[in-house]
Amino acid sequence: MNMSKRCHAMPFWLVLLLPLWLLSGCARAQVQMPGPGEVEPELGEDHFIAADAYAMPLTRWLPEGEIKQVVLALHGFNDFRQSHLPLARKLSARGSAIYAYDQRGFGATAQRGIWPGQERLVEDARTALALLSQRYPDKPLYLLGESMGAAVSILTTTETEAALSADALTLDGMILMAPAVWAREEQPWYQRLGLWLGIRVAPGMKVDSDWVAVEPTDDPDWAEYWDEHPLVLQRSRIDALEGISLLMSDALAASEKLNINSLVLYGGKDEVVPKEAICALVKRLPEPDDVPWRMAYYPEGWHFLARDSRADETLEDITAWLEDHDGALPSERMIAPADWRQAHCE
Repeated sequence: MNMSKRCHAMPFWLVLLLPLWLLSGCARAQVQMPGPGEVEPELGEDHFIAADAYAMPLTRWLPEGEIKQVVLALHGFNDFRQSHLPLARKLSARGSAIYAYDQRGFGATAQRGIWPGQERLVEDARTALALLSQRYPDKPLYLLGESMGAAVSILTTTETEAALSADALTLDGMILMAPAVWAREEQPWYQRLGLWLGIRVAPGMKVDSDWVAVEPTDDPDWAEYWDEHPLVLQRSRIDALEGISLLMSDALAASEKLNINSLVLYGGKDEVVPKEAICALVKRLPEPDDVPWRMAYYPEGWHFLARDSRADETLEDITAWLEDHDGALPSERMIAPADWRQAHCE
């Protein structure tokens, strides 16, 4: 995604896809095949092995001294585990053990670029949490998700509540950074129509990220990383875009069942997840008096809140919240949900 001016290309898709749809039958979307077998899940030093023997590269950042809490971090769409580097350095320096793996279809995993299905993404997160709980039975355990990772986190803690209970797994909290909850009903008509046509005509067609006129950060180093790192996917299949669209819709719907201590963070300059999506999320989430969730709003923050020019502010807030859920944030960016709705939502 280059830091240059681009035009939105979705209407151009319609020009290309409509005649193809009229002339062809329905094509079939592709979803990843499961792993090569059945094994006992394992969390190694550099790989996370799921129950179907699918291997996901893993990075862990451990503090030099005592571990105060453990955080499983899930990356966003087309990204990979090293996206959490600034966050991990900050948190590990304050006593957190951070674990992050490449989610299926991303980073250095097999079948890269093929959508794995949200059920597998959620099951992987649940399995990794269970393994971390076994490894650190006496330490607070947190789930942190950025963008798509936040959507997976919501589903992991709501739709799989029974499975989490079966594993005797207790989460102490969840952090949702720029959560990808841009449900279909909130998306522009041409985006919905483009995906509707694309998934039926050319699900394997790849869309270059340069076609989308958004920037995730104002930090030039991380913008270059997003544009040029070989493990960041620069092109997305139509069926993968359909998959993330469904994931976002389901995560928004599931958010009303949130039942754990949570921190939601969002930036005013986010060009990836629009405010309308966050308004829909805030309206659906339980009242803070019923479930202790809090929201921090950064007017100058971008989608990559931990990787923009003001990331230190965000990272300090996350660190403070992990140490005291009820305390004030150093940035003083906490905002009451009712105040957010009044200021930013219709």
